Amino acid sequence: MKQKFQVHLTTIFACILMAGCAGASHQVDADAVENDGIDITAASAHLSKAVQIKTISYSDTSATESDAFNELNQFIESTYPELFTTLAPERVNDFSLLFTWQGSKPELNPIVLLAHTDVVPADTSSSSPWKFQPFSGAIMDETIWGRGTLDDKLSAFGILEATSYLIKKGYKPERSIIIAIGHDEEIGGEKGAAQIAALLKNRGVRADFVLDEGGVIVTQGVPGISAPVALIGITEKGFLSVKLTAKATGGHSSMPPRETAVGSISQAIVNLEKHQMPGTLEGPVKEMLVTLAPETSFPFNFLFSNLWAFGGIIESQLAGSPKSNALIRTTTAPTIIRGGMKDNILPSEAEAVVNFRLKPGDTVEDVVNHVVKVVDNPNVSVTPFTEWAKPASKVSPYKNEQFTALAKSIRQSFPGVLVSPYITLAGTDAIHYEIISDNVYRFLPVKLSSERLDEIHGVDEHLTQGEYKSLINFYVQVISNSTGPQRMW
Repeated sequence: MKQKFQVHLTTIFACILMAGCAGASHQVDADAVENDGIDITAASAHLSKAVQIKTISYSDTSATESDAFNELNQFIESTYPELFTTLAPERVNDFSLLFTWQGSKPELNPIVLLAHTDVVPADTSSSSPWKFQPFSGAIMDETIWGRGTLDDKLSAFGILEATSYLIKKGYKPERSIIIAIGHDEEIGGEKGAAQIAALLKNRGVRADFVLDEGGVIVTQGVPGISAPVALIGITEKGFLSVKLTAKATGGHSSMPPRETAVGSISQAIVNLEKHQMPGTLEGPVKEMLVTLAPETSFPFNFLFSNLWAFGGIIESQLAGSPKSNALIRTTTAPTIIRGGMKDNILPSEAEAVVNFRLKPGDTVEDVVNHVVKVVDNPNVSVTPFTEWAKPASKVSPYKNEQFTALAKSIRQSFPGVLVSPYITLAGTDAIHYEIISDNVYRFLPVKLSSERLDEIHGVDEHLTQGEYKSLINFYVQVISNSTGPQRMW
């Protein structure tokens, strides 16, 4: 044992002394490319108008305003007529849009670009804390304000702007380009993205790669790195909600039993928060650390390059922050609790809903078994909402030509930005497209600080015109790098 420990220490000290401990850079070489002629003033006006059209998805689908989605689609047709004459446009399930730009070599698998036009509700009252009303689409100080400027009308219209730009430039793709714009991503995408993906599969489409929203370019928060980092999701976490129901003797509050329904449900929640599912650095998180190791300063380059020795330390550090903790484990989030109707009456039943976001490798069955074991109370039943459950997506490869093309497009459009694989924490439409491609990626080409990340589904969602121009430029590069005669591979 002593000899093994000495060898272990010798290896560690040798690594510290080695300047190349983290290895060679994994970054793609690419010069900056700025496509001339992108009319950002007109593009901003188009996005502003789109924001003003309230294409809101509600959990109660009967509340969906069909007229708003029809209005937005009519606006798209009138704004980008060249797409409707050059590409093959289709409507799927009334409100989703599907465009196919046929390449000159139909034997090549197409690329598929995804986005969605629905948004979550926002507080539109006069007392709303928004700087501008959330559906105003206000353009002030070269900034577009409103719901959808970060999630996800910017992608939908950015892709349309890029495609329109290339058509007007006379671009002729060799590889076909499919643009799929869903209308219900915020409530699962079952009527939009899922239907489009099924349609494409039935047509025999096999995509070279699929690109949807997901990771962003984070401007801070990666230890040891001062440069912004573009995080391309190579997988996304799954989803499961579980209902806990506690039963006990009801009656007058003056004579409470030892165990009440409210007490039992509260203890169950405390136990679940205290005893989380295990974390691990294996999978996409490990790949992210290894990819970024050569770009980090000491001691992080050393730590990230020797996870076999320091994985436990890094894991404990990541567990200390909500955002990084979500990277390494299936998370536990109590979201609803109900029980009682009067202050002097003991309820005979109380219930809570706990939401889990599943990391790759954890199954719905694993989570349910974990909940039953941790709650450990015969008076508390566990009911998973399996009809809404989704496992984590498959993990797409990142050491391949397709990921490299995306990385190159990023570094061309955002000079100095580093690129890394990543695990997308929230759900996206991309998961529905695994049936037509092994290469499914999730990336939103916008630089965001940790504070601005809170604007997504939050208050004061906005996008500067400079950010929007870079986003359009990125999609131009993705298309030209992946489908043109000068394709990079």
